Amino acid sequence: MMRFWQGLPLTAVEDFGKSNSAAGSALQAIVEKHGGLWSLEAEQYLLAHGENIE
Repeated sequence: MMRFWQGLPLTAVEDFGKSNSAAGSALQAIVEKHGGLWSLEAEQYLLAHGENIE
């Protein structure tokens, strides 16, 4: 099973805050908490909130 976030197009990590989506805002907060880097917490958020694709 794979997960995909349809509401969040391919986006540079530093641009998450420019998104008008709740997911973008949540990911921006997580990334900022980790010094501007993608993290395990960000990955877990994305996997927990993404939609299943087959």
